[in-house]
Amino acid sequence: MGNEVFFSAALVGLVVLAGFGVFLLLQAVPLVEQQQAQAAFVQNISEGLPFNTGQFYANMRFVSPRITYSFAQVCSENKQAVVLEAFRMLERATPLRFTTEGTPVFFISCQDLEVPGEEASHFVAGEGGPTKTINASSFYIIQSANVSLYREETCDTPHVALHEILHALGFDHTADPRSIMFPVTDCKQTLDDAISKELTRLYSFPPYGDLVLRDANVTLAKGYMSFAVTVANQGLGDITNVTLVVEGDNKREFSIGEIGIGKRKIFSVDNIRVSEISSVTFTVFTAEPELSLRNNRAVLATREPLNSGSNLE
Repeated sequence: MGNEVFFSAALVGLVVLAGFGVFLLLQAVPLVEQQQAQAAFVQNISEGLPFNTGQFYANMRFVSPRITYSFAQVCSENKQAVVLEAFRMLERATPLRFTTEGTPVFFISCQDLEVPGEEASHFVAGEGGPTKTINASSFYIIQSANVSLYREETCDTPHVALHEILHALGFDHTADPRSIMFPVTDCKQTLDDAISKELTRLYSFPPYGDLVLRDANVTLAKGYMSFAVTVANQGLGDITNVTLVVEGDNKREFSIGEIGIGKRKIFSVDNIRVSEISSVTFTVFTAEPELSLRNNRAVLATREPLNSGSNLE
């Protein structure tokens, strides 16, 4: 009788243990599936990204390292504090300075969005990027940028805010999972030294304009000269007073006026009486400071006599 009772108890125990094991297995299966789905998502979203962090376009920057910002009224004090902490981190590592004094060019909005179903597990916590830019050739100038923060930070440091602010400063995602610019947040990620160095390099240039002669064409015929030149401003600031100097048989000056950031002007003159010349020199200048003077001058030399009507090159 005693053996039968012992056997029955042991059998019941085995059944309970087996049932508990099945329960644990059933609990583990969704967890494994979730981990596999997360891994597949991370691989998919980072596929094809460069391992080193770069910008959307080369040399993207605001005109000034002093960036004025504003918060939307719906931003809570907590989210504002997180953004300010991210600003301070960038200020310690780069020449950037963020301020509310002046017309804002950097806008921070905050809103809570509910995303149903499977989308919720992979829904981004924020987004950011330039909203208005100018291609000035040497620089891709950011005139305004937005950052939207949807969820609260889950890390002790402002990972999401810093990630989105760097997007607004022109930086793209990277495939390096250790970087703050990896598309999936991990609280161990850090601000890349490469990003800090690039921001330091970009904002080492003062906000000056930069005149450059894009094209020049001269026609000589029967003692008369006609020309057309294209002058562009590929720098970081407007230039208000541009002068073109044309030197051949003598020196002539022409006022071109203002050329804004990323703008160009075509200036032409027809039928100027000239003596015999072998070359024509074009120079553009301004009394205002420029980033470089190396691209302000072009010399076009003749290959045939003055009255042949040939073009200079």
